[in-house]
Amino acid sequence: MPSQRAIAIATAQAEKWAKHRDKPIRNKNAEGTTRQAVESGPEDSEHPIHVVPNPEDGGWLVIQEKKRLAQGKDKGDVLNKAREKAKASHVLLCIHDSSGTLVDEEDY
Repeated sequence: MPSQRAIAIATAQAEKWAKHRDKPIRNKNAEGTTRQAVESGPEDSEHPIHVVPNPEDGGWLVIQEKKRLAQGKDKGDVLNKAREKAKASHVLLCIHDSSGTLVDEEDY
């Protein structure tokens, strides 16, 4: 991995950690080796919302925990719907590019 890419990934991870550092930590498995910052609230509030390309028709999907929340041809329209849902649920919005790569996160 080129060093510039590694630095960019490390910086993004540090920023994500900084956003969630004041939240309680929950162990993901019995050994406690995987930990995740969580907020109190409804069960769905733990799951981020993703805007991803739709492989079926070339449009865009809004998904949360394998559940399709919205879809459309124009990424801008779909992204606006996703932002509304993320703000209402107070969750992380993950925005992907046309290849499926995560390009941005917005924390609501």
